[in-house]
Amino acid sequence: MNDKYYLDHCIATSKTSKCHTRQSGAVLVKNDDIICRGANGPAKGIPECSLRYKEDQLLLSIMSKNGIDPKTLKDTFAIKKCPGKVLNYVPLEGDEFCYSIHAIKNCLLEAASLGISTNGAKIYCNSIPAPCIECFLSCIQAGIKEIIVLENKIQESTLSWTLKYADIIVRDFNL
Repeated sequence: MNDKYYLDHCIATSKTSKCHTRQSGAVLVKNDDIICRGANGPAKGIPECSLRYKEDQLLLSIMSKNGIDPKTLKDTFAIKKCPGKVLNYVPLEGDEFCYSIHAIKNCLLEAASLGISTNGAKIYCNSIPAPCIECFLSCIQAGIKEIIVLENKIQESTLSWTLKYADIIVRDFNL
């Protein structure tokens, strides 16, 4: 199989994401077979963010303190927005309001919950940029041998130092 095949599966998996900000998918591959998939989104049993505007009293209180009247969020567009976006946070700010798990980590956790060994596998992800520090370190710990992404930013990040010690390859899709 080629990278395009797995990218297509990442894209298809991303369509199952319940995140209102960004949809990404990951597929875990061993011996050229897809052994697990994961999309970004809330953990199992945790509802998507739209329910929070009705039930999460802390979120509603913070919105009120920021001059946002929760009653104005009744229309469909606003209710499908990330709480961080409603509060006008910039990316990486307001993470305490995000209950979403990244696609790579979700894929690894799904494999673990099903008893699927990830040792020696490859993981493909269509999130840009990827992987984040937490997902990268999770891949190392899970025995992933290669991470394939759309836009590899590892060399431009603090993670570049870890590549010297980690037994893992990070590369862009060959499309």
